[in-house]
Amino acid sequence: MAQRIRLKRGTRAQLAAAAAASGLTAGEPYLITDEGVLAVGTAAGAYADTGASAVWIGPSAPTSQVYRLWFDTSDPAVVPGGLCLYVRDPTTGQWLPSLADALLTQPAPVAFPASATAPGVRGSWAWNGTHFAFAVADNAWVQIAPESSF
Repeated sequence: MAQRIRLKRGTRAQLAAAAAASGLTAGEPYLITDEGVLAVGTAAGAYADTGASAVWIGPSAPTSQVYRLWFDTSDPAVVPGGLCLYVRDPTTGQWLPSLADALLTQPAPVAFPASATAPGVRGSWAWNGTHFAFAVADNAWVQIAPESSF
């Protein structure tokens, strides 16, 4: 017979208040509704959450720092299938387009860029015989050397 699991739910602030009042139960799951993150009580006054793996799906970037991935659903015409994947840069907090989505928008190679800030359109790529270069944003290039062949 199927078992139903019930989750207590509330905002991060509500969960923190419950923890401060020693109102949690060790091993009990909680849903943090304003972040879309699961948490588990570790003691009456403490919990651990899964924020490091949190994914946001929506038409605008999330403001909470717990999200690491964002599927942008605002413009289905940009990428076949309708979703653009962004990854949060842990150093700057900025949302960067994933390389896979960038490549889908610009399939033909361009001239190899002279620097990391050379003119270029997000998704452009180039090959100079030893290195690939990818424009991860407009006028922002990364360079990769293949390690091996197959």
